[in-house]
Parts: sequence; structure tokens; C-alpha cells
Amino acid sequence: MPEIIRSLRKLGGHASTREVKQELMENSLEIPESYMTYKKMSRNGQEYIPFNYAFNFSVTNLIFAGFLIRPVTGQVELTKLGRQFDLEKLDIDKDIMVKADAGWKKTT
Repeated sequence: MPEIIRSLRKLGGHASTREVKQELMENSLEIPESYMTYKKMSRNGQEYIPFNYAFNFSVTNLIFAGFLIRPVTGQVELTKLGRQFDLEKLDIDKDIMVKADAGWKKTT
């Protein structure tokens, strides 16, 4: 999740999810490119990329935690919190997951 925030900061704070994934692929030292492009076969014979699910859940968690907004479908934007938060002090459990868990519970 911090890598998504870093990528959006590099992209000026607002980008399409495709641009964020491309930025991650080109510049992330934390997430191997091979993981981001790995394709798997589903039970019904359809090919899919597991990273896309992890990415989408991470974006939603960051939205619930107040770091991102989704102004339109396919776009993400950093909030004031996302722009200013010191990622060196980020505690994923406390700063993101606690808030995200509450957000997920509201949707069910």
C-alpha cells in the first residue's frame, strides 16, 4: 500500500490505475515485476493476473483509510492525508487496516 502512495506522489497525486500499475512495474523495488505480470489459470479456464486483485483491494483499503479518493472510475487521487503523511512512520495495521476493516464492515 505504501508503494501505491509513493507511485501516486511521483505521478503528481492523480492518475489512472493503469498509470499507477505501470509506475509500480517500472520503479518499485518492493514489488517484483514478475509478481505483477504473473498470469494464472482459473478453474473455468480463464487467465487472470492475481496482482490485480491485490492492487484493487489495496486501493480500496487506502480509500477507506482516507489516503485516496476515486474521483471517477479508473482514476485515483491522493487526499491531503495521502500527500502529507510521512511514509517512514506508516504503521499499516494502525494507520490503514483498522480503518479499512471498519469500512469493509459497513459495505456488508
